[in-house]
Amino acid sequence: MGAIGTALVVAAGINGVDVLELAKKIVKADHIYVPDPKNKDVYERNYKVFKKLYKTNASNFRELNQ
Repeated sequence: MGAIGTALVVAAGINGVDVLELAKKIVKADHIYVPDPKNKDVYERNYKVFKKLYKTNASNFRELNQ
């Protein structure tokens, strides 16, 4: 998705249009994911761990990119 997003930003800039409006015209979703409410506890647990990993990895990647 990174390359597609970049292409959309460039195309919007060249054409002088809003990138979100352009994306609505060009990008079509073929599936929508909806969270299952019965899995809320699992989602909450995983998100809590993700936030910890994100904080830790920020400094790890900073070190790797020096």
